[in-house]
Amino acid sequence: MQVQIQALNSSHDCKSFDCGTPALNRWLATMAGQQQRKNISRTFVLVETAAPETVLGFYTLSVSEVSRGSLPNPHRLPERVPVVRLGRFAVQAALQGKGLGERLLLNALERIVEISQNAGIAAVVVDAKDARAADYYRRFDFVAAPDTPLQLFIATQTLQQAFRRVAGSASG
Repeated sequence: MQVQIQALNSSHDCKSFDCGTPALNRWLATMAGQQQRKNISRTFVLVETAAPETVLGFYTLSVSEVSRGSLPNPHRLPERVPVVRLGRFAVQAALQGKGLGERLLLNALERIVEISQNAGIAAVVVDAKDARAADYYRRFDFVAAPDTPLQLFIATQTLQQAFRRVAGSASG
């Protein structure tokens, strides 16, 4: 299956998406487009190249800030810290466990690294819906907040270094 990730647009069929979590299905079908038009968030969808209207998975990015104390390593940071929130992350139920979520996550992190070249972003934050989701993010070096185990962070600097290493090994 050839897939690609696109910015959400009106040609995507969001109403047929089913990840097994009704709240996420409903949000994609009713709120994603509205929030995008209002510049509140951006949604990116995974589609099959042969059927680009069918949404196989999605994630949302928005700009946010957190208090220094909520970060796993708050040293030498201002009281309010700029972050990008990775939210509303889901894959079609029938396709879960096939690596598409990882592809979406890596695409999101790559976009965030690109954004961080032009704007100050200290970290990426994700609010996991449960312990299983938190464990998923930990596999990618996200670290839980000190007092909120379902809120996880990864420093933008860590991402920048990782992507530089990958780019260096690909060119060498």
